[in-house]
Amino acid sequence: KATSVEYWIKTSHAGSQGTQTWNSPAVISHESPGDGDMYWGWINGDGDFGFSTSDIAELSTGASSGYEVVDGEWHHVLMVKQWNGEEDPSTSALYIDGGKSAGGVSLFSDTAAGSPSQQDDDGGIRYLGLVEKGADGNPDVQFIGMLDELAIYDHALDETDALLHWMAAGGEVSGGGGGDGSAGIQSIDASSGDIVITYEGALMSSEAITGPFEPVEGASSPHTAAPNGSQRFFIAQ
Repeated sequence: KATSVEYWIKTSHAGSQGTQTWNSPAVISHESPGDGDMYWGWINGDGDFGFSTSDIAELSTGASSGYEVVDGEWHHVLMVKQWNGEEDPSTSALYIDGGKSAGGVSLFSDTAAGSPSQQDDDGGIRYLGLVEKGADGNPDVQFIGMLDELAIYDHALDETDALLHWMAAGGEVSGGGGGDGSAGIQSIDASSGDIVITYEGALMSSEAITGPFEPVEGASSPHTAAPNGSQRFFIAQ
């Protein structure tokens, strides 16, 4: 099975109990020690934003890793969990602000085949804005901040979805071009209805994210692409 959760988040509320998930503010979570933990967005004492759907897999980004989410600004978050049971590794993915290709963050983690991430029937998504403590009897821990456009899917989204959802809300895409003459995509703007790509170097495109990439004939920066065409991926080099 697979589950994807996405939302926009704006908060400056860090936890106060170090890296204890069960005592930290969380967006969607259920604490059931040793089996059904669900933390679809939680914040530790350092202000790191984390994604954990078991006691054995953890992804996080924030002050300690160079890309902050808990900074009082709006951020787009997409979390994906695929449980593969006894056959293949179970996988977790965390995409922030369109993922790495947009200048955000893409993080991944696997748990070995034969260990379905310690999930059971009490690990479902049921509460929003707090850590529901389950059987340990301690008080729930609330999230303080703003959320928007929260969606839960019964299938796995991917990095392309993270990028497109980020861009659909007007998110800019920052690439390798640093404004110093080096090649790379500097920004992608979809706010006008068209897709406007500002870049330095030679613009290239492909129908697949893995390539091969070919030069875009006649392109100059800024390049405008219609949003109703076939799927394309762009790089500049």
